[in-house]
Amino acid sequence: MEEGQETRHKKHVLLNFQRDIIDSAIENDALFVLAPGLGLYQVVAVLLKLQDERRKLSGEHGVTLVIGADATQRTTLQMELNRIYPSEERFVPDTESEFPKQVTADLSTTDRLGLYASSSCLFVTTRILVVDLLSERLDPKQVSGIIVINAHRLTDSSGEAFIIKLYKTKGGEGYIRAFSESPGSFTSEFAKPEKVLKALHVQNLQIWPRFRNAVQDDFENKAPQLVEVSLAADPGASIIYEAIAELLDVSVKELRKHERLDTTDLSPSQGLTSAFDETVKKQLAPVWHTVSPKIRQIVADMRTLRSLANYLLKFDAITFLKYLENLRVTDGSKSAWMFHSAAHVIFEAAKGRVYKIKQEGQTAEVEPILEELPKWKALMDILYEVMDDKKDHDTPVLVFCDDEFTCEQLQKVIRPDGAKRYMEAQYLKYLASKVEKAQTGVKRSSSGIPVNMAPQSQIEESALRAQAKELGALEKQANDEQKNGSDKTDEWFREHVRFVPSNSVGYISLWENCPSYVVVHDPDITLIRQLELYCAQHDYSKVRVYLLRYEPSPELDKYHSRLLRERSSFEDLIKAKGSMALNISSRTNTPYIPIERADNSASANSITRKGGGRAALPGTEKIRVIVDVREFMSHLPAVLYSQGYNIIPITLEVGDYVLSPEICVERKTIPDLRGSLQSGRLYQQAEAMCKHYSIAILLIEFDGEKAFALQSSAELGEDIQAGHIMSRLVLLCLHHPRLRLVWSRSLHATADIFRQIKANYDEPDPVTAGQVGLEGHAGTGEPTINTTALEMLRRLPGINENNFRDVSREAGSLSGLASMSMEKMIQVMGSSTAGKRLYEFLHQKSTM
Repeated sequence: MEEGQETRHKKHVLLNFQRDIIDSAIENDALFVLAPGLGLYQVVAVLLKLQDERRKLSGEHGVTLVIGADATQRTTLQMELNRIYPSEERFVPDTESEFPKQVTADLSTTDRLGLYASSSCLFVTTRILVVDLLSERLDPKQVSGIIVINAHRLTDSSGEAFIIKLYKTKGGEGYIRAFSESPGSFTSEFAKPEKVLKALHVQNLQIWPRFRNAVQDDFENKAPQLVEVSLAADPGASIIYEAIAELLDVSVKELRKHERLDTTDLSPSQGLTSAFDETVKKQLAPVWHTVSPKIRQIVADMRTLRSLANYLLKFDAITFLKYLENLRVTDGSKSAWMFHSAAHVIFEAAKGRVYKIKQEGQTAEVEPILEELPKWKALMDILYEVMDDKKDHDTPVLVFCDDEFTCEQLQKVIRPDGAKRYMEAQYLKYLASKVEKAQTGVKRSSSGIPVNMAPQSQIEESALRAQAKELGALEKQANDEQKNGSDKTDEWFREHVRFVPSNSVGYISLWENCPSYVVVHDPDITLIRQLELYCAQHDYSKVRVYLLRYEPSPELDKYHSRLLRERSSFEDLIKAKGSMALNISSRTNTPYIPIERADNSASANSITRKGGGRAALPGTEKIRVIVDVREFMSHLPAVLYSQGYNIIPITLEVGDYVLSPEICVERKTIPDLRGSLQSGRLYQQAEAMCKHYSIAILLIEFDGEKAFALQSSAELGEDIQAGHIMSRLVLLCLHHPRLRLVWSRSLHATADIFRQIKANYDEPDPVTAGQVGLEGHAGTGEPTINTTALEMLRRLPGINENNFRDVSREAGSLSGLASMSMEKMIQVMGSSTAGKRLYEFLHQKSTM
């Protein structure tokens, strides 16, 4: 049976629409935007294999570089290659002969050059490839083409766009193939498809939604047997969900009062999706420093409420209650929603799912409820049904879950009486946490109850602590039941049921295990389409798919919202494609007008105007900037190159950018600035720059899409705080008086600032810049300021803010000050009284 499945599997690797995508990619350079779940990694894997075979058969030289893929995506591509071509051992991931190999910073320059020359396909990190292209270690003519994953992330200054720009301008003539599974990203801003196509240097945009006829024909011909199991959420969860919806509605109404926020398309139902956060964040980012603390807290509260809605049907009742109680401790004093009546409903309903208090006078007794999730019983019924079906027991039953947490939870639950034992174990842990809290340093009465707790809460906690005293006996009983609870059914579950997380690596489990039964525990669009793809690629039997869902519920609302948002994005993308006007030549080099430095020997009467991008006049050269190789993780080098700077990448020990033999720049974004000030790293960097360069600059760069403000006025307190970012910056400037602060509005503003700073200075030497900071290299800057001696000088009699600089400059040191004559002191300090006081103080004899 396994051999037959393998044969059929090889025969039906690709569907017709996937072959059409591959044919289009081979024929023309293009950007492919696919709906999630249509087998993108299968398509890319086949393209890599075709490139490998072409190089072997034709004897051509040239490597295909895959950029933009994260670690999970690289692993998925290697697993797809291994699955599609199992006979080749080099397609096995994490082996010495793996294909494609990964080029990272861990490899030496010699090893990288060897891989470029001998490999047909490589994964390359953005930073390494940019450095190798700029330093001309890699000839673009050695590259047969570039494949870009996650093309929706490209901007005109991104690392991937910088690579393609370098590749094209330096003579590369290979293909460019870009892929994306995020249609919503292309409609999130104005003219995003045109910007990405321009960055890719391609003109062809291929759109492949799920509703495209070619995809529908392939999927609907061999659709799986779908069994939908609709469940009603437990009563307590329904009450909590309604209360969360009410709180979201109140929050949206409060947001609508903000004049800078367009809430036309915002609704409480959208608050359950991450897209809501992105929309609000994008609108408020430019004016975030002017947003009131109230609005900021509402945005944070909505994020918390969305998490509650997600955890409501993922966590068991006890874990959800513990999460709520921890949330009340950490955020209770600042979250506005905690004081709403609906919040009380949430907490009471969450308690009601776990236990019930029976009160008689001043005494109370706790009755455990331990409400189980409805999906647990439904899943057990499905597995019993599959176990009784005698048609196929050779393949496992795959249960797809939302994440690893749900997989681990279900592994403990899915067994005879597993749900009951699991809830009892969780309840025991909950009671143990109550005992542990009772032993903390909180001020309590003689009975162990917090003195500031309400009487009703005191009775409730006392009852819980009383029940916690039976913890040992209950735990022993639960352990005995667990030891005696294993039977044949439990053994069958362990052998035949596998829990798989719904991610790109987990989807490959379908093809690896060839299951006949699949259970979808958490609805997911990508997973549903992967199942359709799997069934369409197999023709041996129908696959039965059980889909578990709560109705109505947050998970169903999220599923429908994502489906509608994706369809709307594809429709907008199709309309945008019909009106795009592009004039990009993907086979010719795009000329860039360089920033030039005029030779001093040029004639004063020579015409310097260069209209139409003509060649530079004789005696001119591009402005040179030496960049630390670690800086290529940022977008600034790409912006500098696009504006005509000559970028020279080397490893710098001091600074990030060297603009001239005298000028060094340490660049900090706002998050990096905060971290460097807190860790003390910036103080060391400033000291090194001041020691080795006469002009040391700290460049503080802001995000061009956000406010040009370090903080809002509301964040400025009345008192000076030593740990505040402004206080730390002041201390930095006091300790390093020669350090110059430059504030930049954006990346492009930084490029203009560099041009102005470099004016009238010589070009830097890469060899000299690379040696600065190494052992044995003498500093070229001024001597390090002795701040301790300056502080002592300022405390001497006669010294004040007006004369201490003149005295320091003239004396040079404290010993020089002591040897100075009275006449000289009077002359330097500009006051006979001050000069005599200082002289007499320094020369007065001390007696014991």
